[in-house]
Amino acid sequence: MSDDSGIAGALQWRGTKVDVKIVEMKRDMVDDAINIAIDALLKFNAHQDVAEYIKKMFDKIHGAPWHCIIGQYSFGSYVSHEKDSFIHFYVDNKAVLLYKSGVIVRPDMDGKGVKGQQ
Repeated sequence: MSDDSGIAGALQWRGTKVDVKIVEMKRDMVDDAINIAIDALLKFNAHQDVAEYIKKMFDKIHGAPWHCIIGQYSFGSYVSHEKDSFIHFYVDNKAVLLYKSGVIVRPDMDGKGVKGQQ
């Protein structure tokens, strides 16, 4: 995967240690991912709540469907994702995996999906 953002590696972000491991998205989306993740980790304790907040914010800002996985220290994954829509990073000891993949099916379309639209 390429680093389209120029931001891979360890850095300080809003006074928090952030380590970007793999990124394939534009810089503005990276900024959103990190800022939203930090906000979520400050608001919620449960990993599921953190993941839900990040996912819903990305769906709203960047169009659905986004998927988010949160882990402590590390986890394994193997996912398919849309072009320019993947990031794996750490905020302190919390691992964040965020990616876009799938088709949204609207009830008014009789089961025919519209990629990336609601």
